[in-house]
Amino acid sequence: MKQRPIISLITTLSLFITGSGSARACGRDFFLCDPSSLPADGGSLLLPTFKWDRHNGQDEFEFSTGYVQPLTKRMAFDGYVSFADDGEGWEMETVTPGLLFDLTPDMEKSPVRFGLFTAYKWAVNGGDEEDFISANQLDARDQFESRFIIETNVTEDVGLVFNLLNTVYEGKARWGYATGVRYEFREDLGGSIEAIGDFQDQGKHQVFANVWWEPTEGIVLRSGVGFGLSERAEDFTLLTGLVFEF
Repeated sequence: MKQRPIISLITTLSLFITGSGSARACGRDFFLCDPSSLPADGGSLLLPTFKWDRHNGQDEFEFSTGYVQPLTKRMAFDGYVSFADDGEGWEMETVTPGLLFDLTPDMEKSPVRFGLFTAYKWAVNGGDEEDFISANQLDARDQFESRFIIETNVTEDVGLVFNLLNTVYEGKARWGYATGVRYEFREDLGGSIEAIGDFQDQGKHQVFANVWWEPTEGIVLRSGVGFGLSERAEDFTLLTGLVFEF
């Protein structure tokens, strides 16, 4: 029963994959959804993020640093390193090098943009030993990860994104989604609602509300609050982070 609201959200967003406009800044609007576009003008991005999870009364803290570096006009290195503390002290959790591909034929004319992210995640410490394999790429386990990305603008200020998630762990493949809608209140302030989950019974489903502010050019402050919509998902998540564009 808890999965129905999120399935309805996916259906609603899928009906709006039309529109026009340019891509927004890579990594600014969403925490969970990957954008289809590379950083503008060949610039680099640094994305430090702090996360606090609570699940069944247990707290876990995580710090991750993402880095995006264009390699060609259509391809960028996109990877991150994460550290976690589940109550026994901080330790390195995962290392995830990846590549982001811009698959849109003509950014100026296409109303819908496409991208592909692919990576391999190494769980340095504390890999998830549960039998349940999730498409949710926040899991800390050795696995291949990929995302097919669809993105569009409904108006100049409203944009939509959908990610088809795939993870492969010890030959077991799982599929899922990350989807979101963003709104730009003004040039330096915006917000978004996004969700992530699995296409399988008793999967993990979460929904987040985010806000971002750009106090000065090249630096973005952002924060998000998430809630679990299924038993396996975290009950509450707080995300805060920065985006440095250089």
